[in-house]
Amino acid sequence: RYFFSLARETARTDFFSLLVRFGWIEEEQAKDFLSLSERESLSLMTGFSLRLQTEPIRTAYAFASLYNDGRLFPADSAGEDPGRNYRLVNPDPAVLARIHRGMFLCAQEGTARLLGRKEKNMYAKTGTISWKPGSHNPAHLEGWCLGLHLDTSQRVLVMTRVKPGRGATEAVPLAAEAWNILQRWRRQEGL
Repeated sequence: RYFFSLARETARTDFFSLLVRFGWIEEEQAKDFLSLSERESLSLMTGFSLRLQTEPIRTAYAFASLYNDGRLFPADSAGEDPGRNYRLVNPDPAVLARIHRGMFLCAQEGTARLLGRKEKNMYAKTGTISWKPGSHNPAHLEGWCLGLHLDTSQRVLVMTRVKPGRGATEAVPLAAEAWNILQRWRRQEGL
């Protein structure tokens, strides 16, 4: 429900231009999406449409960039100098605030609440995609969950993927266990 209200608050042009800047869609596809009815646009904007899907790892990188001063690093940049290989994706501050509010609400009210994390600085999202385009066959589904914990000393992003599986039922329990392991390790290390 909160996703639909946030989508209604967001101009479709802002949303689709942000997807172009993230490299998820091309300009032509954005124009096509802008010609859709409001109902179809809301389905796209809230993730309830098979017309717009992306790899979960791309979502994780985009998610991190929204809390990393708009710096979007390529998915294959692990181990590289973080001062060099990135591009800026600067959403409008009002749009960014809505995105942050939506990600927080996902962790508090959406399926990501199943992570069991109640921290103020916890943002999360779950999803289920079909890795075989257009298929609704459960064997072709991949579930994912990502959670981003922001605190003053460290930013940690945990992502789990289950294939075949669903985000809320198979990926969330793995992510919750990853958070528990991380918390135990941080306590042991005095972090």
